[in-house]
Amino acid sequence: MERSTTGEAEMEVDDVECSKSAINQWSVVKPFGGCQPPKQRSLHASIVVGDCLYIFGGYDGSSRVNDFYKFSFKASKWSQIHPAGSSPTARDRHVVVSYAEKIYIFAGYDGNNRVNDFWQYDTEHEVWSTVDPALGNPPTPRHSHSGVEYDGSMYIFAGYDGNYRSDFHRYNFPQRKWSIVPVKGSVPKARYRTSAVAYKNRMLVVGGHDGAKHLNDFYQFNFDTLEWSSSGAQRGICFGGGMLLSSIS
Repeated sequence: MERSTTGEAEMEVDDVECSKSAINQWSVVKPFGGCQPPKQRSLHASIVVGDCLYIFGGYDGSSRVNDFYKFSFKASKWSQIHPAGSSPTARDRHVVVSYAEKIYIFAGYDGNNRVNDFWQYDTEHEVWSTVDPALGNPPTPRHSHSGVEYDGSMYIFAGYDGNYRSDFHRYNFPQRKWSIVPVKGSVPKARYRTSAVAYKNRMLVVGGHDGAKHLNDFYQFNFDTLEWSSSGAQRGICFGGGMLLSSIS
């Protein structure tokens, strides 16, 4: 048993009981106050910036949406964000990354068309703006792609643009430049709805769907050598959608 020594109201913590309940166990997050949480949906995108989780867009069962929510971990409450000015259109199956305290959304499906617009949300000034690249060409309009941020660039991999893709694109934020990544090695087959994360100097890609079947392969891309390699199949993994969660402090 341990007691708080902060000088505030004392709180007793049972170390044994805490270890039993907190490790390797799911629990429901119960917000305190704030607005109602986002309504039911799928195919939305989420990102952690600072001490908040941001949720944008998705499909609610009848239509695509472009509502925008923030969950504060410190306050444990939801709030809906209503930025002034223009904002991304309703969509699902888009990608979101964060860089320099800003949120970036790329591409997706608006219910009628695949899109490849590019948006930035400034978390400090709470305003959306379109990203106008200075150089290069963006990926084709697509959905169900995956994306990560690494070392000042956003990387976009695969997706569906009318065909299943395995192309790999980079957007350099400081240079405002799109480019195709000149990869080598064992490139993953074309797919969509894959999951990707950045870890150290690598991007890890797991599963997806190639248009005929679900996949459970596991690849890594080395950002230093620009080389893909297979990490071997992961038995029993079957991903039908992609999600990226990353954070900046």
